[in-house]
Amino acid sequence: MQHTSPDSQKEIVVALYRYLMMNAEQLARLLNYDLRTVYNLVSRLRKQGWIRDVGLGFLGHNHRAYTLTFEGARRASLLVDRQFRPRVWKNRMVGSERLYYTNEFMTQLMVWSEDEPNEGVVEWMGPAEAAERYVSV
Repeated sequence: MQHTSPDSQKEIVVALYRYLMMNAEQLARLLNYDLRTVYNLVSRLRKQGWIRDVGLGFLGHNHRAYTLTFEGARRASLLVDRQFRPRVWKNRMVGSERLYYTNEFMTQLMVWSEDEPNEGVVEWMGPAEAAERYVSV
């Protein structure tokens, strides 16, 4: 199914806000989108200044993920009705290897759990939400 509406772009932005950094395959698994659709949406969002590419050198050459730009994160915070925390987004790619593997594990777990009736993972608390919860306690 092709997802090309502004709502589809919003879903990608919200996912990147919640989980900070994801590659195209992870976004496709999370949102149940075709991989080509994710690439098309990411291309549009990049041109609009919402997201940027991040190299995943620890996986080898040409492996990329996406994260929100500072301005994209500021605007995304309005979409998810959260207070924007500039410090979180200033130097965003600290710990990118940990973020990548956490999101890879969770999105794979979602796929594996689909086979179990009435069970399964559909979302998890991302680093942004965990940080907000920690700060608010």
